[in-house]
Amino acid sequence: MQVKVKKSQADYFRRLALKEARATGKEIQAYLIGRVVSPNLTVIDEFRYTKEYGSQTTGEVCWYKADVDELIAEATAAGQRVLGDCHSHPNWDAVLSPDDYKKHIYV
Repeated sequence: MQVKVKKSQADYFRRLALKEARATGKEIQAYLIGRVVSPNLTVIDEFRYTKEYGSQTTGEVCWYKADVDELIAEATAAGQRVLGDCHSHPNWDAVLSPDDYKKHIYV
């Protein structure tokens, strides 16, 4: 399976994550908006950021539920989907943490 992401969007996320980590040590999070083109191709068109987190610490981050619901509605109206999210790990390796692993697949 191939996932296409614009390098500029990934670079921007990295810059924001590094800036936040240096300033506060806290995580950041972006939701990934895009399209599943085929079983073998997913395209991320946009990383969406919130202005205010529901929770933001050195070990976890999440949006307010109302903001996530609004984002899902906007993406659906535009013919796109919320495909997932990404978040930084300022105090953890760039791999799934135990909590990430528990939460990452919903069937």
